[in-house]
Formats: sequence, C-alpha cells, structure tokens
Amino acid sequence: IAASRPNTRELDLTNAPDWIECDLRALDNIPGPADLVLAADGVLNRAASLREVEAMLSGIYHLLDEQKGLIFDIETIGGLAASDQSSTITLYDDPQEMTILARPHFSFETLSRTTHLTIWQRTSGGWQRADEFHTARGFPVHAIRAVLERCGFTLQALLDSEMQPVDPGADPPARVVFVAAK
Repeated sequence: IAASRPNTRELDLTNAPDWIECDLRALDNIPGPADLVLAADGVLNRAASLREVEAMLSGIYHLLDEQKGLIFDIETIGGLAASDQSSTITLYDDPQEMTILARPHFSFETLSRTTHLTIWQRTSGGWQRADEFHTARGFPVHAIRAVLERCGFTLQALLDSEMQPVDPGADPPARVVFVAAK
C-alpha cells in the first residue's frame, strides 16, 4: 500500500511514497487514504474462497483515495494446473546449510494447488526437518473481474505476465495482471 506524502507530488527520490506491507484481510488498522495498492505474486490465490477475495477487494476499495489504483495478479486455474509436478523440485540447495524441496499437486476437485515444502536445515545438533503446506486456489478470471466491479472498481487493463493485453473471452494465460481504479 502506498500513500504520497502530503504536498509532495513531485516525482523524485526524496519524495518517494511511503509503503506499508500488510495482510489484505486486516485493513482496518491501516491509515488511509492510499494512492496505490499492489498485491503481487498471486496473493489473492491464497484466499479460501471467492467470498474472501470479495472481502479483501472491498477493504482495498474503502482504503483507496478517489481515482487511485489497484494492481494485482492471480495464477489462473490453468496456470495452477500446469504447475502440477509428479517429481520433487529443488528450490534451494546449499549442502552445508539448507535444502528446500517442493512437491506441488493440483486438485481438479478443489481447483487448488497444494505445495508440500520440505526444509532441511543444519543446526548444531545435526539436520532439522520442517514441513510446510502452501495452498493456492484458482478462481475463474471472469469471476474475479465480476467481484472487482461489484466492489466498485473500474477495470483499466487485463494483462498477461509479459504486460500484453489479455482477451477476456479467450482462454487465459497462466498468470493474469489486473489493473483497476476506484
């Protein structure tokens, strides 16, 4: 979330906006209004339901100043499904300190990808193992667009990961970037 400093609308490094990193499910304590909300790397895919996505977008709408922007990306259902791997992926490997392995699995029943992370970290007593599970849910692009507009936003652009326009009627790419305004 970015907000301009009062009376400093000129673009230079000394007048950079103030950025706040926060949980989009808990915007009540964030001082507003904001000039821009940026939700990157599929943050909205972490929502448990389309209803939770709508609650987040509604909170963002109320936080934004008039005629200000929201930029976010989502992994599409096709993108999540394409990332399903039958083998383990090594995300990080330092044989002396830490190794992180990932095993993503897509469920067509729940339209979600669950990634099982196994983390091996060297400690003074030997190797410690930790396991994490990360879930990313897929939502149809047209459903996200409808929720966005229901919250009061105007969609300015729908882009692919190369920042090229996406045809909303066509099969979407693996990742879609939404640019919207209040």
